[in-house]
Amino acid sequence: MSILGNAVSGVRAQQNALDVLGDNLANMNTYGFKAERASFSETLNQVRHITQPAGEKTGQPLLVPSGVMTSGIVRTTTPGVVSDTDNPYSLAIQGDGYFQIRLPDQSMAYTRSGNFLRDADGQLVNEAGYALEPAVFIPADQDIYITADGRVVSEEEDGTTRELAQINLARFTNAGALQRIGDNLFLASGRTQMVTGAPGLVGLGTLIPGKIERSNVDLGQEMTDMIQVQRTYQANTRVIRNADEMWGVANAIRR
Repeated sequence: MSILGNAVSGVRAQQNALDVLGDNLANMNTYGFKAERASFSETLNQVRHITQPAGEKTGQPLLVPSGVMTSGIVRTTTPGVVSDTDNPYSLAIQGDGYFQIRLPDQSMAYTRSGNFLRDADGQLVNEAGYALEPAVFIPADQDIYITADGRVVSEEEDGTTRELAQINLARFTNAGALQRIGDNLFLASGRTQMVTGAPGLVGLGTLIPGKIERSNVDLGQEMTDMIQVQRTYQANTRVIRNADEMWGVANAIRR
């Protein structure tokens, strides 16, 4: 029976891998999206003993492999391509760091997507309407620019400038441990430590105003991985089919 269990575990594992690859392809055009990979590990071996007709166990126990399991989903944190945008409030991060987003329940989330908008109250928010933290308010009909170190500066009619706000970033020692919650947002977990500050300080990247970071999904790599996963899936289903034929022959002999 172990041959069937091994093959079934392989089918399940490759199905998980296909689901992850499909999600990557679906988010190719999602700003700031980071591709993920399914990782696998060997399951625990089954211990078996050779027994004599009298039922006595003899010799060393046999360790029989019992298949494969999906051990986790690994996120790649390499930066995506930075491109131009018509949105005057869009920002890209060049280097390490995440934007801080205040959720409706007042908890903090983090994102690489800098596609910000100005809402009816003049506050900068993300596409889902959640506020950038620290809060940034831009007066109506006010000309502003954002510096590489995160300062939001307004230009007055007399030619003087005035600093309206400071955009800070968050950096994580293990960004791959962030918990994905949807809307291109992440939550911090206990497996990583966070440092916040102005862009360009304490290892944080700098801002590129008027730009947006696209996903880091590599279409060629995704398609190559998908072909490999499909071939492995097919091989496992073939093992299941062959095992079924073997049992059919065995049952016929018994009759």
